Amino acid sequence: MGAWLLYSVARSSSGDDIAAAVRRGQIVQNWDQVLGFGFTFNLNHWVTEHALLAVPMTLDYASLHYLVTPLVLVWLWRSHPAHYRPALLALLSMSAIGLVVYMVLPVAPPRLLPGSGWIDTMSTWSRIGWWGSGGSAPEGLEHLTDQFAAMPSLHVGWAVWCAWVWRRTGGITVQRFGWIYPATTAATVIATANHYVLDVVVGTLLALATCLVMPRLLERRAAGRSISVRDVGAVLNHELQLLGRSMGFPSVELLDADRMEAGRMDAELRESRLIDLRLLEQQESAVASRSD
Repeated sequence: MGAWLLYSVARSSSGDDIAAAVRRGQIVQNWDQVLGFGFTFNLNHWVTEHALLAVPMTLDYASLHYLVTPLVLVWLWRSHPAHYRPALLALLSMSAIGLVVYMVLPVAPPRLLPGSGWIDTMSTWSRIGWWGSGGSAPEGLEHLTDQFAAMPSLHVGWAVWCAWVWRRTGGITVQRFGWIYPATTAATVIATANHYVLDVVVGTLLALATCLVMPRLLERRAAGRSISVRDVGAVLNHELQLLGRSMGFPSVELLDADRMEAGRMDAELRESRLIDLRLLEQQESAVASRSD
């Protein structure tokens, strides 16, 4: 709770340079268009005009990240204490990195770009909820939040973190369908003009990097091993390889494994991964036994 309050207070003090934030927002918007995501502008207008989509999306944006993320953390603490510390460290690391970016390089979201034509979906439908013209902030408290915190999207980052936690500790159903939550969150933040597509991409990559690296670094520290920048790179490389194989992608070396001494760490990481796989098999067997 203390970390959450610290994050909120620090975020409210960032984003003072509005002109610079708008310029950066225009740059990100231009990159979105260059990369073929210009259709999101029409998507924003279409969603805002249809209550059947706009209402659940505004409710999603204004509430779920406040509810789901802490509930998942409490559930971990009570039901899976062994996974609690690495998950908490990943969440705090991701949030801290995002906060630093918000304070150093504030970026205006699409809805705050002057003359751009984007519709502020949250403001348009604020009559149905408790928020005003400041995104998900309660009406009258907009001045307490940073409105220029588009890059990266921590709405999406936290949702990816939840899916990662469910993937490691949940049942088979949650493991298979948990990624629907970050997918719908990504669609929501884009369609409501609160984030660009690149915000979502960077938020996702930030979440995956912290979620994949932090547990391994904790394992090394618990074993009494020192941690270097090379170790971080080797861990990330190894975990990305495993993630890519699990998703059906060919093996591609994203980092220079030899230079980072990945060979030395490979056996240790594989052994740790095997332990995770054995635990997962035991959970699946227990679920199958209960279903029988």
